[in-house]
Amino acid sequence: YVVKLSGFLRFSISHNEQNVVPLEEELKFSLSYLEMQKIRFREALCYNVDIPVHQLAYATLPVFSLQLALENAIKHNSLTQDQPLAIVIRYIDPDWLLVENNIQEKMGADPGSGIGLKNLSDRYKLLIQEDIKVENDADRFRVYLKIIRK
Repeated sequence: YVVKLSGFLRFSISHNEQNVVPLEEELKFSLSYLEMQKIRFREALCYNVDIPVHQLAYATLPVFSLQLALENAIKHNSLTQDQPLAIVIRYIDPDWLLVENNIQEKMGADPGSGIGLKNLSDRYKLLIQEDIKVENDADRFRVYLKIIRK
């Protein structure tokens, strides 16, 4: 856990001033975050990544964008071993990254303010004049992040 935390903090400090980072680095950073959460939640959290290796070349994302989408899923859902939170990170042609999770509302939780996804949306609009996409149905919550090509 300490090794993963140190890598997570190192990335945070070294990329703090950047607007965009290579998708490969953002993915590595975000997977470290998920692995730390796996230590915390154990079998109550599962995830799957489906990004073809060739899509990692020449692709960038706003720094911390993928991690924020993952943090959003964990923050707003109940995680139990009987009903684990299942997160999928998947490439969608052309040039979208999907972060999808099953919805398991926390009992008695305050509804989210939406400020995290709003800030991410604003960052995308400033950087590339495009927006993220958010879909929320009865069973699934989806955040689509536009991949920025170099």
